[in-house]
Amino acid sequence: MKICTGLACAMIACCGAGAHAQVSAARGFSLGSTPTALSAPEGAGMVSVDISNMVHNNVQGSSWNRSLFVDVGEDLRVTGIAWDLSGASVNPMLLSDVSIGIFNSKGNGIVLNPFETDAAGSEVSAQSLMSLVAINQDFDIADGELYFEFFLPFNPIAGPEASYGAGSMLTLEVAPIPAPGSMALGLGAVTLVARRRRR
Repeated sequence: MKICTGLACAMIACCGAGAHAQVSAARGFSLGSTPTALSAPEGAGMVSVDISNMVHNNVQGSSWNRSLFVDVGEDLRVTGIAWDLSGASVNPMLLSDVSIGIFNSKGNGIVLNPFETDAAGSEVSAQSLMSLVAINQDFDIADGELYFEFFLPFNPIAGPEASYGAGSMLTLEVAPIPAPGSMALGLGAVTLVARRRRR
């Protein structure tokens, strides 16, 4: 797995709720500065990303934002998310304004708002593994490329406006994308059962 810094993403759409935080579906991203890489294992399982050095500066898609690129391996699907974060924001930015976009290379993904406090200050937010499948927010990463952007709902002029303490971690559960043949076989079985019932 490679972890790189310096990409930026864009656009939020279609909201859904998760425990302790809002998780929303999202589409679209744009590239920012040239990323740097860090090697790690690839494949299905749990992908943990240390975001201790990340800050939130500006609106989604801004080249001022901090971001990550993670190569997790091909033909996978993001099926769950967990986090353990300590965050801080400065006035006028509320902790609840802090957004983390997690996207595939086609711009599909989620936006996470991990903090609930409608005020500036400090907060700890922790969530055990939440199923994205259960809330219909799972998404494919067929080419293995996963993008993270740390952004705000408006440009507060000064910055950085929000940051993370040491040891702040995001964890994603990734699983193999079902093979088209196995999906077709499943549909065939459903069709066969339906035909038998009609007789």
